[in-house]
Amino acid sequence: MARGCTPSAISALAASPAAKPEDCGPGFYAVERESLDQRCRRHATRTQSLDSDSLKCLAFLSGLTVPSHSETRLRLLNQLNRLKETDPALLLDDFINECETFSKEVNAAYQRKPVKQDKKHPYSPNKGFRYRRQPRDHSLHSPSRNERSASPAKKHGTKRPKRKHRCRNIAASAHGARTYLKVLINGHPTRLQHDTDADITMISRRTWEDMNSPKLDRSTITIRTADGSAMNILGSFKAAFTIFERKGRPTEGTGCCYVTESTDLLGLEWCIQMHDYKELREHYNCKLASAAIESSRDDIVSRLNPGLGRCTRTKARLFLKPGARPIYRQKRPVPFASQAAVNAEIDCLVSEGVLGPVDHSNWAAPIVVVRKSNGTIRIRADFSTVLNDKLMLHQHPLPTVEDVFNKLNGGEVFSQIDLADAYLQIEVYDESKELLTINTHSGLFRYNRLTFGVKSAAGIFQQIIDSMIAGLNGVAAYLDDIIVTGRTMEEHR
Repeated sequence: MARGCTPSAISALAASPAAKPEDCGPGFYAVERESLDQRCRRHATRTQSLDSDSLKCLAFLSGLTVPSHSETRLRLLNQLNRLKETDPALLLDDFINECETFSKEVNAAYQRKPVKQDKKHPYSPNKGFRYRRQPRDHSLHSPSRNERSASPAKKHGTKRPKRKHRCRNIAASAHGARTYLKVLINGHPTRLQHDTDADITMISRRTWEDMNSPKLDRSTITIRTADGSAMNILGSFKAAFTIFERKGRPTEGTGCCYVTESTDLLGLEWCIQMHDYKELREHYNCKLASAAIESSRDDIVSRLNPGLGRCTRTKARLFLKPGARPIYRQKRPVPFASQAAVNAEIDCLVSEGVLGPVDHSNWAAPIVVVRKSNGTIRIRADFSTVLNDKLMLHQHPLPTVEDVFNKLNGGEVFSQIDLADAYLQIEVYDESKELLTINTHSGLFRYNRLTFGVKSAAGIFQQIIDSMIAGLNGVAAYLDDIIVTGRTMEEHR
């Protein structure tokens, strides 16, 4: 077919530009055929060596130069090579039919469902930004307030769905380490897992049905698993049980048995009646007191004096930052019902020498009244509003966990000493007392001792304690907690 076709003839027939991809709609190939007929008639003198149908087919192929027509052109060339031996008289109509068929297949394959669009936001005159309401917990003087007050509007379009994550329970397989005991419940034999961490004994629905489904009472308790989730309880019944221990000794008793969906556990309520469990409690329980400890404690208590102690070795000194100016804060109101208790606490601190009344001070901090669990009142100064930003931090480091463990390594007998009102036992130099002035409903008072709430108090106290226990083996201290250890009771003393 193409033996007599020259490139000049094909160029003349395909001189008109190919259609754009977006113009290739329904009927495109039929329109292209009519255009080709007109071009062939205009250039008939240059194509005398070719028959009309063959020339039209080749010119049609030369016009499919757009990248979107590459698959169509390749398919037509394959058909041309396949049919040139069996059907030499290939007509342009065959090409047109093949193109139309292929075009329908491609359109069906690439058909997509329309993407659902989110509802558009209502019209806003200011399209660039949407102002959000200021949250109540944000301060108006926050440096990032201007950054939060206006944020770029979200782009319209589809939103990516948020991925939800759920943590699934993962349990390690330790079936070989579990202990199962044979138990007779109302004469019915069963095997229950021995679990002393479970407070009650539970059986599954299947076990309950195997023992002829004894009548259940409504459960009045709520049972929770180790992760805090509630467990479904079908009911409970009174049972007479016999537990066969490992040595073969039976233990008989009565107790309440709870029915669940799939749990068979021998709980602590039944275990405490076993002979083996009683022996374990008698021989292996930690004894909280002994004669040696009682005598040591009595000896130490006899040497202690009642009342608040006082350190006589050193005093605390506070250092202000350069350029620090005094700050005076007004007193905070105290509820009328609590004024008597607050006055009694202030009088107690004055009698012990912790506080002293003053008539004038350039520094003053308000107080905070805290009620303890035992009902007593504790007074604390709020130096965070006055003093702490003006103080230089005491640079003595606090011990780490590794430091404490290294000092206590090898010990077998331990004692813990917890100092009461530890900071109040450290006196303060006179030039630092004015910084510790508090403003109360009863007037101004000045601390004569180091008090809680001061930024430098922890470092100062730790340095004093470290100097006192320096050179003592088996002694470690973290602020007001002191631990003493020894390999034997004699060494510990």
